[in-house]
Order: sequence, then C-alpha cells, then structure tokens
Amino acid sequence: MRIDNRASRIRSLLFLLIIVAFFPLIASYTDNIFTNKYESDYNDPQQVKTAILGNDPWWDSDWPYRILINVTNQESVDLKNYGVSIDFPYDDAEYIVKVNNTLKDIRIIEYASGVAYERKYYIFQDYPSTGEARIFFNTNVSASGSETDTYLYFGNMGVASTAVEDGLGYVKNGDFEYFPSGDTPTVSPYDPVGWNWSHNPPEDLIPAWGLIPNDPYTTTETVPIAYWQNALVNITSGHVRNVGYTYKWGTTEINLPAKRKDILRADDNYAGVVYSNSFVVPIVGNGDPSVDTIFLNLWRNVRVCSFDLEDGYFVRIINASAGLSNPDNHQVIGSPGYFEYFTGVGATNQGHTLANYSQGGSTSSGTVETLGVEEGLFGEIKLNLSNYMGMNVSLEVGMFGGEGIGGSDDVGFGQIDNVYFDYTVDTALNELQSQQSQIIIITRDVDGNIIPGAEVSLVQNNIVVDTQTTDDTGETTFSNINYGIYNFTVNSTFAPGVEQVVFNSTEAN
Repeated sequence: MRIDNRASRIRSLLFLLIIVAFFPLIASYTDNIFTNKYESDYNDPQQVKTAILGNDPWWDSDWPYRILINVTNQESVDLKNYGVSIDFPYDDAEYIVKVNNTLKDIRIIEYASGVAYERKYYIFQDYPSTGEARIFFNTNVSASGSETDTYLYFGNMGVASTAVEDGLGYVKNGDFEYFPSGDTPTVSPYDPVGWNWSHNPPEDLIPAWGLIPNDPYTTTETVPIAYWQNALVNITSGHVRNVGYTYKWGTTEINLPAKRKDILRADDNYAGVVYSNSFVVPIVGNGDPSVDTIFLNLWRNVRVCSFDLEDGYFVRIINASAGLSNPDNHQVIGSPGYFEYFTGVGATNQGHTLANYSQGGSTSSGTVETLGVEEGLFGEIKLNLSNYMGMNVSLEVGMFGGEGIGGSDDVGFGQIDNVYFDYTVDTALNELQSQQSQIIIITRDVDGNIIPGAEVSLVQNNIVVDTQTTDDTGETTFSNINYGIYNFTVNSTFAPGVEQVVFNSTEAN
C-alpha cells in the first residue's frame, strides 16, 4: 500500500485551506489609525501583509523571526512618534545565522488595533560595540505605561534595506559618539553622521542694523584652511571642554586671547553653520502647546574674542521641508525661531563680551562674558519646541561675521553636544520568536480510503522532529512547528508485526 503523488497534492491543498481559515488575510484597515497626523511616519499599510502561518498574526510570512520590544514610558504624558532605540546583539550565537550580516532584513513593526504597520528606522551597525547594532525608531506609548505591541523582525535574506536617513522623532547622532568604522573623526574637515557643515552662514541672518557681511569663504579664502577646525574633539584643555566626543568648529586654538592685540591673523576664523538632518518633533499629549510641552536639550561651549557688532553666534530651528542643502535658502520657522542670538558689542570691541539679542529687536537684554572657564555661553540649555510638535525641522547652530575683512581681527570657536528630547522612554528586548505553524496530514490509499493508525514522522535535515499517529479520520496535526522546510514519512501496519514505510517525501513514491 502506498500514498500516491496525487493524494499528496490533495493534502497540500487541504493544508493550505485550513491554515488560511485559521489566519485570514487582512481585507480592511483601520482608517483612523493611518490617517491620524500622529502616525505620519508609518509606511503605507497596503504594503503590509499578514502571514498565513504562525501561532499569532505574523506581519509578513517572508520574515521568519521576530523579537518583542518592551517600551516603557517613565513620564506622565502620552508620547506619539517619539524616537527611541534598542541595542540588538546581531552577532550573538542565537542570531548570527538568522539575520543578514548587513542588517538589510531588519524591520520594525508596530501593531495598532490589530493592524501591523512598518515603522521608519535607521541603524548604527557595530555600535555601541562590534557585533551590536543600535536601531532607532519611532513609537507611541501611553503615559506611565508599558507597551508590548512593537517587534523587531528579521531573517528575510532576499530583501533590500528600507532604513531612512532622517525624519524620525529623534536627533540623529545627537551625542556625536557614533562614527563608521575606518573614519578619523578628529581630523578636519569631518561631517559627523546625522550632521552637516557649511562655511557659508545663511543670508537671512539679519540683525536690526542690516545685513551681515558675506563670509569670505564664499568668495576668496583670506584665511589659511590649516588654521580652521570642524571635526569631533574629545579633549578638555584650555577653553575646550569634553563631554565624550563633541563637535567643534572655528579656530584650531584651544585657548583664546583676552584682547584683540593678541590675536594672530592666521587664527582669524569662525564663520559657518552646523545643522542636523531633519527630524520631526514628537507629539506630547494632545499636541496643545499651551498644555503639553517638549524640550530639546543642547550642550554648547562658545568662546570668542574681539567680536564687533557685525559678528555673532546663534541657535535656531529651521524648516527642513524647504530643503537643507544650501544654507542661504534656510528658513527660520515657528516661534521663537531663534533660541540664542548674540553679537559683539560696538564697533571696536577689544575683548570677549557678547550682547544678547535673543528676544529680538534692536536693544540687547544684557551681556555675557565668554573668556573665563565655564562661564557665559557654556553648558546645557533647554529649547522649548512645544510650538513645533509634528513639524519637520532641523537644529542649526553657527557664527557669522566679517572675518578677515579690513584688518578687523576677531576669533572664536563653538562646541555642541548632547542634543536630545528630554522625556525618558526605556526599551528592552524579549526572547527570540520563530514563525510557527500547524501541519495537518491526511493519509489515504490510492482508492481514497482513509488510513487510521498510520505513523507519520516529520523530518528536517534528516532528523525526526516529531512522530504522531493518525486518528480514525486518517488525520494528524503537528502544532507549534518552527519556520523551515520539512519532509515526512508514513509507516503503516498491514498485519500484526508487519510494518512498512509506505511514503517518504524525500524519495520518488
């Protein structure tokens, strides 16, 4: 007695129909989830399909592995599209053969009302250490609560990466600690990942007294580039401070002179801007800035000498949707726009005093000194971005002025670091889950008669995974079967003591 190939094909069809009945494909979507402005970073849900295999609904049957990510909000407010990260030890023995070594198969999936959405994400590979990956993504989390609706999927070796460069509720590389293997980030010029530098200050920086002079770098180089620095630094020396790696631009000097007469012409440089990749300010609560607030942390260290009225330093938010490639086209956006705006004092400033015009208008609100150790424009400040919730923006910091013009000697440098939103959201990886299924096998003879009591073995890589006996209907069910390719054999007893393999899917039958 044997099972013919036609019966095998019939069984395969029955199996597929049964599995589809257990896990039906999604035929409609919850419109109010995707169209809600707070969910704007989800990919088109029409691209997402539910698996026909799995103990629980599986986002896509082509991804065989996933890990649940616990997201815990320490704050007393709801957060929407808030940027978080998780460290994934992809090189560990448990994962190394299951994930592509380029991490192109990584996907972040969040379930909302039973619908699976693909979240935007980006990855720092081999960070914070070799064999680890820090994966950044947006999430929604309730006030003082934990969410268990977000998964890290991987294992589809045939796909391309869908990681993005910007647009998350997170300032990319805001601590300046990441740089790709092989980079030398302390040698100028160096643009850190997630950030951009230009020697050209934006033309729309207009003090109350009129347009600033054009940066000499846009016409002729009046200052040797050898004395210019824009790179990462990790030292504390002189006026330079160390918070891990920081980004520094301006003079290469670490000590600024107290008076103009001590400035070397070669050190007369400082003008330019550093600005972040675009990011979307997360939504707090209901997004009402009169009630709900969100702050962006910024550490800065600004040192200048002999800044006159046309020389200055600023921090502002710009409209990333209008384009970021050319600083002259940068658009200040929202309110207050400028968070810090300082210029030199008078036309013949001999020292290191700056006047505060951050409130706007032609009258300063006071002065600061920038020469002493850790005084003036030094340390962390909080930028209130409550009016920017949901907007696509960039943080821009820089200096402007007439460096090297008309014998007006002036010099300065700036450092920035620790740019992050100030709410605390924790994440943690759970155990690995493999896609699982039920396999139903029905045994019949060539005449279509059922065969009860047949011994069916499920085989993978020549190893018997499980053996079961068919019931009175000729059927047996294998449950909780991991993702993979399987064969099976069938033994049947013809008479007492006479047992024979009547079907082996690895052989011609």
